[in-house]
Amino acid sequence: MLDLGWDPADLAFEMGEFDTLGLVDGRVVLGVEAKARVDGPDSLNALRRSFLALQDDPTVTVTGNHRRKWDELTKMVAAGPVELAMFASGGRLAWDAVRAGDGLPLSEVSGALSW
Repeated sequence: MLDLGWDPADLAFEMGEFDTLGLVDGRVVLGVEAKARVDGPDSLNALRRSFLALQDDPTVTVTGNHRRKWDELTKMVAAGPVELAMFASGGRLAWDAVRAGDGLPLSEVSGALSW
């Protein structure tokens, strides 16, 4: 993160449900989640599937930690858009999360993230 120009004072590690948060003027603008593997029970793709299911139906049942991450993301976007970056060895996902009425649509980011 430091190599990408983030000031250490603007990063929060292991706060809330995400591994790293990036802050601008005290507001979360980046959520980062790192997973050990791409596939499996607690993996990048499992979290991706849960988030896509929750995007379509916020009442769907998903694993507890995936629900907690979604609920935290929902709170963060109440203050404005958030970029969500999720990584694992061999995989990477990036989404823009923006509040839209009662929903939280995720837009996949292709190419470079803004940070």
